[in-house]
Amino acid sequence: TLYFNDLGIIGFLPLINTIIYTLFINQKDPLKFKLLLLITFILWFIYDINIKSYTSAFFDLTSAITAIFSAFQIHKNSNNKVA
Repeated sequence: TLYFNDLGIIGFLPLINTIIYTLFINQKDPLKFKLLLLITFILWFIYDINIKSYTSAFFDLTSAITAIFSAFQIHKNSNNKVA
């Protein structure tokens, strides 16, 4: 990635994503894990759009939307258990 990068900052997004995911994959809290997935999906979406990989960008976008809905469900269910 460092040697063959000709995309500037956008070219570093796969490396940044891999580092973020590796550092925080061990989340025990499901909501934090969904937020981790959401962040990485958004970064992959930006990268895929820039390299014109529209099929991958569509997958990343739908995965991010699914992660958002799932995070809301987890948050909603955790609030219902407290009350």
